Amino acid sequence: MIFITIGASEFQFNRMLRWVDRTLQELDYPREKVFFQIGRSDYIPKSGDHIDYMDSRGMEERIKGAEYVICHAGVGTILISLVNGKKPIVIPRRKEYAETVDNHQVTFANHLAANNLVAYPRNDRDLKEIITVPTCSLSAGGNLTTFDQSRDRLAHYLTDWIG
Repeated sequence: MIFITIGASEFQFNRMLRWVDRTLQELDYPREKVFFQIGRSDYIPKSGDHIDYMDSRGMEERIKGAEYVICHAGVGTILISLVNGKKPIVIPRRKEYAETVDNHQVTFANHLAANNLVAYPRNDRDLKEIITVPTCSLSAGGNLTTFDQSRDRLAHYLTDWIG
């Protein structure tokens, strides 16, 4: 299952939804294996079912059950993904598209991707390759890491980044 979430922001994220939806349609990914959380966006995906918002318990359950998590570069969603052994595929919100107030998500996504904590597709080919390779995980051997390993790795990264 692929779970796509844009978080609880007051901003739309139609750009991400359109991109992911188009890509999944091009890959002929089974509709019954795709679920979107679309927030305030007005784009309605065609490649899977959707909901506007869900509570944190519902979000975590969707993430736990997902083979892939595709999300905005929000700290909360990324942390929930990592804690549950998932290496999220992140698409940061951008100020120039009126998706956020500044480009902090771009900076965050770049730093996390440089430390192999997230997958960060920059174009159509990247996104298709990420979705068609074996499940994203935090370990090189394809085995999911434990909660403690994910938490420690993220804490170490954030401490170094903040300085």
